[in-house]
Amino acid sequence: MNPFLYGYVKWYEWRDRKKAYKAAPSFAALDKKLRQTNPYRISKAFPYGETPLLTLKAIADRCEITSHDRGIDLGCGRGRSTHFLAKYSGCQMQGIDWCQELLPASEERVTFSCEDICAADLSKATFIYLYGTCLEDEQIEALVKNLKQHPARVISISYPLEGLRCTDQFVVSFPWGTTEAYVHT
Repeated sequence: MNPFLYGYVKWYEWRDRKKAYKAAPSFAALDKKLRQTNPYRISKAFPYGETPLLTLKAIADRCEITSHDRGIDLGCGRGRSTHFLAKYSGCQMQGIDWCQELLPASEERVTFSCEDICAADLSKATFIYLYGTCLEDEQIEALVKNLKQHPARVISISYPLEGLRCTDQFVVSFPWGTTEAYVHT
């Protein structure tokens, strides 16, 4: 990897963490524990990517996620986004991933399960978060079919979900640049 690019990403992550800890102070200690799990060393987890914490904060603010919500993080990985959304907004969260080795232990307001995200029970969610840039077209089609059966708002990153009505679209930041977030009903 290019040393300049590597340095930039590390600086971006450090800056993101510091500002996010101010927004959700109770998340700081938990995040240090979560970051000890290196998802890049688990072959089943490749490819892996996480949404920056400040991007999650911007999404939660824009989508008005509150303590009355119940969210599901599809493809949650090590659960960092799942935990942050719960700590920042006070909502109940469930993280779902197919790679058991990544899933952390459940904590207050957060549960995790190892299952197929395309066939998961989404009935209790008021919102669903999907950063599924590595999903195959067939997986997206199966997921949309499942999502159509539930009234939850669906927040997707980088592309709208065909078959769901897009009600909002806005720019979000990642270390590699900007992309769009889409809110569907």
